[in-house]
Amino acid sequence: MALRHIVLFRFHDGVDPASREAATRLLRGLGGQPGILDWRVEISDDSRKGHVVAQNFLFESQDAFQEFRKSDAHTATAGFMRTIADWWIADFTD
Repeated sequence: MALRHIVLFRFHDGVDPASREAATRLLRGLGGQPGILDWRVEISDDSRKGHVVAQNFLFESQDAFQEFRKSDAHTATAGFMRTIADWWIADFTD
């Protein structure tokens, strides 16, 4: 059964545009990993509550998602994001 993984990243106040762009590039780069059926990373047009990036991935299975979470690319990206953003996650079967 497929798993949908949606994350909303809100950058901390004062994070510069270059860091936000670097973060968006890193997030977009995660999509090429095995087990991902569909991925999309977009910058929100609405900045009233701050700068937000939305990540929407579809994994072929829960196992594929767990492998993704252990990957070096995900670990490095999550480490970088921790320094510049907070996030909210929604995972559900699709």
